[in-house]
Amino acid sequence: MHGVRPYPYNSLFHQTASPIGGPELSGVDKIDISAVAAGTRLGPYEFSFNADRASKYRSAIGGDESPGYGGALPPAAVVAEGLSRLIEELDLFGEEILKAGGVVHTSQEAEFLSPVMPGELITASARLAGNTVRKGSRFISVFTEFRNASNALVATASSSIMVPG
Repeated sequence: MHGVRPYPYNSLFHQTASPIGGPELSGVDKIDISAVAAGTRLGPYEFSFNADRASKYRSAIGGDESPGYGGALPPAAVVAEGLSRLIEELDLFGEEILKAGGVVHTSQEAEFLSPVMPGELITASARLAGNTVRKGSRFISVFTEFRNASNALVATASSSIMVPG
């Protein structure tokens, strides 16, 4: 255990129990990213936003002025929560990485297919698409799918993170 993490996202979300099983890496244990091969499945991560936290998130990003949410969560909130769970599992805010300068979220692409309402259970499942080292820095790319309780795909995301060496 590395103590308190300096990453605020988890304080905004209501977490439910993460299922563990199969050959996938669980959403519970910290893993050493240098030992994880491209193609490895990560997660799954289950979460939902209660109405109070969803309202605070919308207010924080100016979502109350954005048309079209219709009571749904801001789409980026779902992707941000999934990425924060992934970063936690990969231990990218561990003491050693923070002392070396932290991480850089280098790119993010997302496709939002269906609105997510406060209280709706979402399961994020990720696959490590790339994990390489160039000139001493690690470059990680991850593809994530987000599904609701009916197993309908609500969003996808591709994220890239650099851990400076």
